[in-house]
Amino acid sequence: MGWVCTKCGQCCKHVANVPSMAKYANEDGSCKFLGEDNLCTIYDKRPPVCNVAWVYEHYFKDKISEDEFYAQTQEACDKLQMK
Repeated sequence: MGWVCTKCGQCCKHVANVPSMAKYANEDGSCKFLGEDNLCTIYDKRPPVCNVAWVYEHYFKDKISEDEFYAQTQEACDKLQMK
């Protein structure tokens, strides 16, 4: 399966809510590397936690199936887009 990013930028607009990402947050809580086009300005060198596949492999692979992980990622993405 896999998850397909819609490039809405919503996850990057809330990095202050993620303790390991707080150091990248602007005063408004958004990532300081989020461009005006909602794309990452350092994509090729982004922190590993910004890579959904990396997060699965390193934190969830032994806990849930890949399909379930991507389904939960999609659900979280959909909720952020409703804000």
